[in-house]
Amino acid sequence: MRADYLLTHDNKGFPVRTLLALGVTVTGVDEFLCALVSAQQDDVMTTILRRSSSLTRPPMTLARYLEGIALTAPRFAALAASAADARLSRLARLRVSLRRMGVRLRRVD
Repeated sequence: MRADYLLTHDNKGFPVRTLLALGVTVTGVDEFLCALVSAQQDDVMTTILRRSSSLTRPPMTLARYLEGIALTAPRFAALAASAADARLSRLARLRVSLRRMGVRLRRVD
């Protein structure tokens, strides 16, 4: 098995050029996650929303979950919050449109 990325908070201790020549990118956690959310926003957001809603001890709101992530990856947390706001806004607009058409929504667990 071969690694494509090495995630670290301090890349000074790694031979970055040597690793790059071997096809391994040394990068920070925040940078990696930002690139991931840019490349696969829907998948990343689905994972974040599922994970935050699955936490029960203590129960976790999305905002609180992202606050925790922001301690390690602040730019990623901001991108995720923005994407979540946009996603929730689209969902809210869809709900309003469905209500106007007389469609009743019910939650299925």
